[in-house]
Amino acid sequence: MKKKIIILCQAPAQIQYVLSIYETYKDSALISIFCIDLESIYKFLSSLKLNLERLIYISGTLNFSFSNPIKIFFTKKEINYTYLKYFHNTSGCEIIYFSNRFDWFTFSLVEKLTNENKIYFWDYLEISENENIYDHGIKRKLQLTILYFITGIKYRYLKIDTKSQLDCPYKKYEIIKTKPHRVSEKIFIKYSYSILNNSKKSILFFENDMSGYNYIQDYKGKILEIFRYLKSKNYDVYIKPHPRLGYTVDLNSEFTSLIPSFIPAEFLKIDSFQMILGVLTASLTHFAVVGNKPTFSLMNLFKFKNRSTQRHYQDYLLKQSDNRLLFINSFGELERILLSRL
Repeated sequence: MKKKIIILCQAPAQIQYVLSIYETYKDSALISIFCIDLESIYKFLSSLKLNLERLIYISGTLNFSFSNPIKIFFTKKEINYTYLKYFHNTSGCEIIYFSNRFDWFTFSLVEKLTNENKIYFWDYLEISENENIYDHGIKRKLQLTILYFITGIKYRYLKIDTKSQLDCPYKKYEIIKTKPHRVSEKIFIKYSYSILNNSKKSILFFENDMSGYNYIQDYKGKILEIFRYLKSKNYDVYIKPHPRLGYTVDLNSEFTSLIPSFIPAEFLKIDSFQMILGVLTASLTHFAVVGNKPTFSLMNLFKFKNRSTQRHYQDYLLKQSDNRLLFINSFGELERILLSRL
């Protein structure tokens, strides 16, 4: 009798590990994949026609609000309904999930599955667990009380630099933490997405609308300046939008083509591009590690309201790219790099 593997996919960056697990066990196990919150993950995996026992999309916390009592009660019922619908009587399975930060909805399902199943936490982000600074603000305490009412789990907020991060207490349960191996390049080749591009001067740009984020000053103005500069240098720019945040619509007249947002960055075929650019997206780190194309972050062209926040993001991108991601610090430097690619 084949064993059963249930994978809870919480973010696009996890898809490469999901497919690696699938390729490893597709002949020896019955595999189910649950896509949490992001329909784009479900859309991409559906397009691959995998041989799965189940492929399910769960909307999770998309419509949740701490300030709306109706949604609080609805979400409590929704978690119980989701568990009963998809996981009732689930036992003897291997359950795999990937993140203990922010995503309390997924962890509420994991917690219910711990007694009868073997749970694996694939720590692909390798987030440090040495932080012991807690956010004890009144707002956070109220939110934690609400989450306890909804899930019965005592979460906590950690203070990371200037931001609070919700932390799921996986150590209280018999959850096995493991570090994923580096995904084979064969996975990316097998499931790659080709981009129609005949241009001899083209750039792949990972862009998402960050104008609503309060830690960057005038994001929209600066990103428009960058795209207009690239256009003035006769580069064809192909935008890959974020699957959830989309892209800055003010750029509509400034780029050549828009790549479908549901395609994970790691599975884009990039042979036809001269270079890859982005701002803060972790998608850059994959291409920096692969090393096939020059890959740069433009984050230092933007003005951050807090220097520690800027350092936090730069350190994170460097860690995820094994210190291979490059940073452009001025338009003069950007011009020199563009000229060197001709």
